[in-house]
Amino acid sequence: MKDWKTKGSYEGIFSYFGSIAVWLLFNPIVAIINLYEKGREITNREGVAFMSLFTKEELTRFNTYRSRGIEMRGIWHMPKALIPRFGFDGNRYDENTLKGIQAALDDVRGLGFNTILIETTVNAYTIYPSKVGTIHPDYKDHYYGPEYGNDYLKCFIGEAHKRGLDVHAWTTTMRAGSNYKSTVNESLPQAIKLEWLARGYHNEYGLSGKYGELMWLDPSNEEVVDYILRLYEELLNNYDFDGIELDAIRYPVSNIMSVSKVEDISDFGYTENALKGFKEQYQFDGDLKKEIIDNIDLKKKWISYRTEMINQIVEKLYSLVRALKPNLPFSAAVFNNPESSITTVCQDWADWCQKEWFDFISPMAYSTDHSIVQKSYDVTETLVDGKAFNLQGLGSIIFSGTYETHFEQMELINNAGGLGSILFSTRQLLKDDKTMAMLEIIHQYDQAISPLKTKDEITEEISNKIKNYAPKFALDSKLDVNISNLKQLRDTTFKNDKYIAQVIDALIKTLNIKDYRENLIKNKKEC
Repeated sequence: MKDWKTKGSYEGIFSYFGSIAVWLLFNPIVAIINLYEKGREITNREGVAFMSLFTKEELTRFNTYRSRGIEMRGIWHMPKALIPRFGFDGNRYDENTLKGIQAALDDVRGLGFNTILIETTVNAYTIYPSKVGTIHPDYKDHYYGPEYGNDYLKCFIGEAHKRGLDVHAWTTTMRAGSNYKSTVNESLPQAIKLEWLARGYHNEYGLSGKYGELMWLDPSNEEVVDYILRLYEELLNNYDFDGIELDAIRYPVSNIMSVSKVEDISDFGYTENALKGFKEQYQFDGDLKKEIIDNIDLKKKWISYRTEMINQIVEKLYSLVRALKPNLPFSAAVFNNPESSITTVCQDWADWCQKEWFDFISPMAYSTDHSIVQKSYDVTETLVDGKAFNLQGLGSIIFSGTYETHFEQMELINNAGGLGSILFSTRQLLKDDKTMAMLEIIHQYDQAISPLKTKDEITEEISNKIKNYAPKFALDSKLDVNISNLKQLRDTTFKNDKYIAQVIDALIKTLNIKDYRENLIKNKKEC
């Protein structure tokens, strides 16, 4: 893994001890405290002294986090949504400029993240030149230099790769934009037709929420499905992504199972196409809207019908990705409860796990309640069953969670044997000085490689970690990828070293999942 240390970070430790070799063996958290007590200040990336942000006890607490060396340190990014942070000659996060994109990515990488997931649409407009969709006006005319021209997305991916960051496409599959103008037609991108929209029980187009009145595509419409597939095909063919993630792969949130009064119903999918298909499938010839109010069996059938339409789109996208880029990591961000996700949004991601469509699943366990995160992790671990990665989405900071909340949730997943998580999002993080500083300390102290890297890259990184941690057990070469040999090494050479045994366990877990996924792809090709 490349040295990601940037100018200004921990300069005091390097100058004081004078050797990177010492750094590898010395605990920098202890160093921060010791140097402070000697009258020396260690500063973060922005020149703020760590001891002005944290107490000695808080820093000591961070020292309890021990990464096993294989860890997804991911973060979601909404383009051009960062608050102004002023540097050089203005807002250093101005993503209308090459300099602004570089600054944002410098900070993300400098905080120790190894993966960034960028949202590829804004209100259903693309952030890139598209022959399928409609590019958002804000992404048309800005110039990012001769290497990228006017292509914001190409610039973002290229600059992220230069910094050692993997980039995944964060795609909001079924979103059709926001109804924020005087008419629905004016709010829609030109590429999306009015008749493609899902309709609510009361014939409404949008569902109000924290991001405004969101509109959704109708999964029962064949033209919609074709549009979605062509949009993904374009992304896959034109951009050098390291992964593709499905988000908003569902219906809008529904209360159909919990209300009994017509005026209280909030439920979507009542288009001519969907109603016709439902009646044909269930030989139903009544008035669905009228009869569904107090008919539980009919409600369940309506949910099941729409859930299957979402499943069909997921399967088609899975097949598309495997056909065009077989080895590209394919993932989904999902509601964190697999049972209620069916009744509330027609999202049966437990079935997706069983069908082994995804390389990793990210339930959005956004809460300050640690028990919710723990349950989400445990349930997902059971569902993936060692056949895909369980990479939880954490987002306590969007609910006013502190740096301590996020630290404790990271630690919870780490202690459970997890292989990392994804944070929502840069928009919240890059204005939270304490959470940023906490991550900088922990990530710089204990570097980790993404479980999505190649087996060779991962084994080399873990080999180096063991060599640095326990030089007396110097390995002759890179660790063997043979699982039996790794277990023997764990149970003999490192039988009395709990930490290194855990590191090897993480490697075994990672290799097992990767072997399974590789064989799955190989078998699909042969078929």
